[in-house]
Amino acid sequence: MSGETKQKNLAYVIHSAICVLIMLLSGMLPAPAPMTPLGMRVIGIFLGMIYGWITVGTHWPSLLGVLMLGLTEYAPVNAVLKDTFGNNTVLMLFFICIMTGVLNSAGLTRYFCMKVLNMSWAKGHAWRMTFLVIMSNYVCSAFLAPAASLLLIWSVLYSLFEMCGYKPGEKWPMLMIAGTAFSGNISGQMFPFKNLCLSVLGQFETIMGETVSTLGFTLWMLVFSLVSTILFFLAVKYVFKPDVSKLANAKFEEEVPPLTAYQKFVLAVFAVYVVALLLPDLLPKAWALTQFMKSVGNTGIALAAVIILLVAKFQESVPLGKMVFEGVNWNMIFLIASAMTVASAFRAESTGIEAFIVQYVTPMLEGRSGLGLVAICILIVTVMTQFCNNAATVTVITPVFLVIMSGLGGIGVNLKVIMLMTVAAGAMATLAPSGGTHAALLHGNRTWIPKASDLYLLCGLMVLINLLVMFLVGIPLAGVLPL
Repeated sequence: MSGETKQKNLAYVIHSAICVLIMLLSGMLPAPAPMTPLGMRVIGIFLGMIYGWITVGTHWPSLLGVLMLGLTEYAPVNAVLKDTFGNNTVLMLFFICIMTGVLNSAGLTRYFCMKVLNMSWAKGHAWRMTFLVIMSNYVCSAFLAPAASLLLIWSVLYSLFEMCGYKPGEKWPMLMIAGTAFSGNISGQMFPFKNLCLSVLGQFETIMGETVSTLGFTLWMLVFSLVSTILFFLAVKYVFKPDVSKLANAKFEEEVPPLTAYQKFVLAVFAVYVVALLLPDLLPKAWALTQFMKSVGNTGIALAAVIILLVAKFQESVPLGKMVFEGVNWNMIFLIASAMTVASAFRAESTGIEAFIVQYVTPMLEGRSGLGLVAICILIVTVMTQFCNNAATVTVITPVFLVIMSGLGGIGVNLKVIMLMTVAAGAMATLAPSGGTHAALLHGNRTWIPKASDLYLLCGLMVLINLLVMFLVGIPLAGVLPL
């Protein structure tokens, strides 16, 4: 065993011990009124989970947190486990992971990527092709796992760079690597069933007892992400002005084969699933179909889609074991499930946590306008997620925002607007590789973006565009959409 490996193992053991000790010992500290001793134990468990998420991973710290919560007087272990893994959001995420695993395994991601880049509308037109390159990951990430989609798009781009004669460090390849990462980041949150959205909206539903309109959320994200992506493209064309002469005559020689019967079936099931999510918000509320679909719920619709995919017997079908164990993001499920369970404890009267937060934070925020409070939330999430994992950070900070804002009473702004902004701000974590998978992939691609100064310039541009569109377009738009 090498010295470096020994150091990593030792660090893992030390961080693991600290994580456990925080959960065990924090609850022994005196509870400041109006928080109760139980509330102090819940805070300690939550802090231990956060430390574990940052230092050792999201898997066992999440599960340990759930177990520790069940060992307090908050609720028995069985009840806590039921709340954790019986949560609608968690179950929906599980079914969605299975579906996206089937989509990727069926080769549909690569199919649509190649279709987009082979469009005759763009061949011979460098700036049209540039726009299509950026939009290729936008489209794929909206429906599929964003990280997997980005890696696939990049593999296609590498061939395009080589075909055109571009070298690492040249402007156009750098901008395309960054542009595809940017477009996939924000379009990856297009639908409420995507990972980051599920975390935020699931906690909103758990804590506030309200649901967010699937149609309203999707429309807001569609407009926000499109405007942001178009602004990035305009910056590429008119600010950076890369040399696109090599691109003008580039052609993809790879033939795109027609869809197989299995691919058509999988695509049809996924399309029907997306439509079924939106229909309850589009159809008249009095219709029997609308009432039936609302009674089934988004989780029931996802389950029905998975059942259909499992029942179908095609030669190319993916084995159940591969879909479940390779397609499901267990780390994300454990993180979201445990965080929402602890977030529920935040609002329990027996913990006194909500009363404590409201008592001490309210004086600092009183008198500020609703817009000012939204701006504060956006900036906090934007800064924090640049350096901490975006999923973990958003999962941690969402219940805090909800407790504070609901405690303030009439702040003149719909709390659902803050949830939208939290998702959008958390999606653009790029300045450090610790921000999330997209950030790690982008910072790791030093072949085509060799200079750190270029990388941070592009990441800064992404964050700036994100903030501008949120303030100038996102906030006014959220005020008129049915959320």
